[in-house]
Amino acid sequence: MACLTCREWVQGLSTSAHLQDVAIIAGDITDKLEILEETMQLLVDRFAHVFFTPGNHDLWCRGTARSASENSLGKLAQILSMCARLGVHTGPYRIPASGSQRACWIVPMLSWYHASFDDEPDIEYLQLPPVEHVVRDFSSCTWPEHLKLHDDGVAQHLDLMNEHMDAMTSEGLMSGDELYEFIQNSGEAVVSFSHFLPRVELLPEKRYLFFPNLAKVVGSNMLRSRVERLKPDVHLFGHTHFGWDQTLDGIRYIQAALAYPRERKARKLSLTIGTAPEELQCIYNSSDGGHFADQLSAQWSDFYQTNKRDPLNMELASWVRPQYQAQVEKWEQSRASRQAWSRSSSEEHSLHVLGIGGSDSRSSGSGDALLSKTRAHQLNVRAQLASTSSLVAR
Repeated sequence: MACLTCREWVQGLSTSAHLQDVAIIAGDITDKLEILEETMQLLVDRFAHVFFTPGNHDLWCRGTARSASENSLGKLAQILSMCARLGVHTGPYRIPASGSQRACWIVPMLSWYHASFDDEPDIEYLQLPPVEHVVRDFSSCTWPEHLKLHDDGVAQHLDLMNEHMDAMTSEGLMSGDELYEFIQNSGEAVVSFSHFLPRVELLPEKRYLFFPNLAKVVGSNMLRSRVERLKPDVHLFGHTHFGWDQTLDGIRYIQAALAYPRERKARKLSLTIGTAPEELQCIYNSSDGGHFADQLSAQWSDFYQTNKRDPLNMELASWVRPQYQAQVEKWEQSRASRQAWSRSSSEEHSLHVLGIGGSDSRSSGSGDALLSKTRAHQLNVRAQLASTSSLVAR
């Protein structure tokens, strides 16, 4: 989203309506530090607590941040320091309760994507450009020499940083697995969040995407492991700009993205979750013992409620097909040729088994007539089967 538009959107929020509320921002505000700080200050002025974890756009290093000392890892350190100064939470924190309220732990999770996260088969017949040539992060982010975007090095490094995100508990300062276990046993509500996806099932299958290889730059297996270790009630995520609300293996996953202004016009149906995408979504209400929001309607998670995921299906969706029309037609022609060859081969094999044709056939007289009838019957059955298969395919 355009930086100014994001800042203006936050400026448009009430300065009094949310002073008892908590805001969770799952990354991608701006790549400009000064605008990020201004936006964070606007949020701090409007909410009781603000939680933030950076996204890929926040770590872009364009223009001035190109030296060895000013890379994306250094920028991350600057962002975390700035958030601490403003009072923005970037690590686990417990929102206390009073009276009939139920306390809630909120756990931000640093993450980055890696290509091996995508464990579903590629669309075999599409010749797609490498993700490095499509995704701007590969040119706009810079990393120390020991970290590479082309493997899981960056994802591993940022994930390990979570181990040092400590929090004060009733039993003292804790971090890592000790903290996660304490939170699990607290009996209190737990909401975690990340910018990237912890599961590939939170993205439409390749055949539905204009860039089918998107899954290679959206998620992290290390993040999934971390979420499953914590076992939150709800995990919020961002990055892909698809409205989503789905429960998988007992954990509820929600995405409510503001997105780019142009997306809110062009993709409103797939972006919206619950109400309009520009509106804040209430995920948890601590009053009356605490309760989470009812299931929110969203196009893609609603779709997967009634349709089984089928990543082996290589047929492109009707809205994707025109973009790859030439490659699709070539593949279909090749597939038709393979099927025709397979049928021809199968028929020839059947005829030789019956002793019809070929130099070794020794049938004659009434035997020939019997074999001819058998052959005619078999070919007739084969024709009927072929006809039936065509009908099923249609």
